[in-house]
Amino acid sequence: MKRIGLWITIGLFALSLVYLFKPRSEKRASTPAVPSPPRSVTFPSPRKPRININAASVEQLASLPGIGSVMARRIVEYRKRHGPFQRPEDLLIIEGIGEKRFRALVDYISVEASQPVGTRNQ
Repeated sequence: MKRIGLWITIGLFALSLVYLFKPRSEKRASTPAVPSPPRSVTFPSPRKPRININAASVEQLASLPGIGSVMARRIVEYRKRHGPFQRPEDLLIIEGIGEKRFRALVDYISVEASQPVGTRNQ
């Protein structure tokens, strides 16, 4: 009797192993494979104009990637004290703007000569 119980146990164990390792291709073959979505890559919007850092307000500068209101105020204060930026890389002078932050926003900014507020070309 003990032998029969042992053989039944071994048989059930073997069947459970077969069931666990049985290929389930018949179920998967009927459903098409769903491709994984592509990685998200962000590019600057070509329709959105670049922000001129020599004329932008604190609010406009704060909308740039990696620039919040504190950093935007630093940029405007620097601009008031030292005059307009000559090139985009001049932003690296601002405390808190390093290479990494600069690379994140360089495609969103421009440096153009600005006119003081209230003056117009005549």
